[in-house]
Amino acid sequence: LPPPSPLFMCSGTMAKGMKCSPPGDVVEPPSPGSPSPSFVGALSRRHPAASSESASRASSPASRREDRNLTSTSMLSSMQAEASQSSLNVSNFRARHQETSAWLRLAEDERKVGVRLIDWLSGLKEPEHEGLLPRLVGSAWFNRICLMMILLNGAFSVYDTNMTVHALSDRGDQFVLTLDRCFLAWYVFELLCKLAVHKCWFFVNEEYRWNLLDFLLVCCGVLEIALEGMMVDVMFMRCLRLLRITKVLRLFRAVRFLTELRLVLHCVLGSITSLLWASLLLALVLMMFALVFVQGVAGHIIDSPDLPQAQVEDMLRGFGSVQSCMLILFQSATGGVDWFEPYEQVLKSGWTYGIGFIFYIVFFTFSVCNIVTSVFIDKAMQLARPDIEEVMMQKRRSNMQMAHELKRMIEKMSVDKDDSEFITLAEFQQMAMDPSMKILLEHHGLCISDATMFFKMLMDIKQSSGLRVSDFVDRCVHMKGAASSVDLLMINYGITALRESVEKSLNDLRCHIRVETV
Repeated sequence: LPPPSPLFMCSGTMAKGMKCSPPGDVVEPPSPGSPSPSFVGALSRRHPAASSESASRASSPASRREDRNLTSTSMLSSMQAEASQSSLNVSNFRARHQETSAWLRLAEDERKVGVRLIDWLSGLKEPEHEGLLPRLVGSAWFNRICLMMILLNGAFSVYDTNMTVHALSDRGDQFVLTLDRCFLAWYVFELLCKLAVHKCWFFVNEEYRWNLLDFLLVCCGVLEIALEGMMVDVMFMRCLRLLRITKVLRLFRAVRFLTELRLVLHCVLGSITSLLWASLLLALVLMMFALVFVQGVAGHIIDSPDLPQAQVEDMLRGFGSVQSCMLILFQSATGGVDWFEPYEQVLKSGWTYGIGFIFYIVFFTFSVCNIVTSVFIDKAMQLARPDIEEVMMQKRRSNMQMAHELKRMIEKMSVDKDDSEFITLAEFQQMAMDPSMKILLEHHGLCISDATMFFKMLMDIKQSSGLRVSDFVDRCVHMKGAASSVDLLMINYGITALRESVEKSLNDLRCHIRVETV
């Protein structure tokens, strides 16, 4: 606040509502209807114009009343404006608060819906397969029929495309349309059967990608039939052709039934990332050499203004820009063009550029191509490794094959023709002396140096004088291969448990003997 005026230094007189005057003047009390000096000071600070006008007309009581009314009116208007502004601010704050609350409630609802969806998807399980339809869908014959229909549909697509090219019309004959409807009806029937068996598990199981592809292809086929009856225009025909192209994707459905083809496709798709990096490397190498050759050709043309126009145009045809030079270099290294022709054009710019071109051919052919090929081979080898399920299946097949060969060999070499279900020690000793039996056991990882000990070990396990052929074969299958660390740990655990049991029995026996002695 500014410093007070010398005319208003009497703080005690102002506190009593009296006017302050210079020394020697008579101080008169204010009239009953006039405002107090403190009120006038406050009013002058808030409303300078009203204060100056009231001061100019303060000589008469009417003027003072008019000033007082004017001051009160202006103050009331100011207070009303401030109140209305405050009400507007409160209304805006309430509106923003309500909007924020609505967004928060919407976000909470979406979060709850997402959580419920995730819980529902994680809680999905494959339904129990009971009845004729699950057995039909899971049978090998059903899969073979599906594969045959896919292959027939591929052959039909080739025939339909050839007929369309010869007829130059998008609408085929009635036979083609009928056969196409039959294939689509089979795909719809297959999809409905699988949905009836697996239900929602059809979209979240291990093969959900192939299932989604089947579902989308069937939907595209049904949509194509629905659009064929509508009004024909240019955009409609383009959409219809686009839907017909999706028929080619039906051939990829055969991949799920062929293991080797599925492995190849998996390796191809898995090497896309390596392909992108290899393409970037090739582009950098080509651009580096193209910059050198284009600058050399441009410098030769600039330094030789008397060159024939035909020769200049011939040199600029392949080396007129970096892009065209990169294409020529790529074609020269991959067999697109004979590399001797670009070499002759580069050699005209100087022998150093000719040597550089030969170095590029050697470097690209023996270094870049081999490195890129090795990267793809390494990636394919990593992707071709069998997963756990496939390893278990291969091991199960190997065990079944070994068991079948052993049973057939034992039945063929059995001495006791009357009771071929059992095998004794004498029979096994006679079989172990046969070279074919030794080769078969060694082929499956069973190198038997002592046939008697080997068979006695099996007999001790079964606690009998003989063994069934099936039990003998099962024990041989289980003993196939070298001992692992798990087997050694199990043997160590068994020996430790046996030692503790023996020590406990000895302690009990000693205690019993002491009691008997006492």
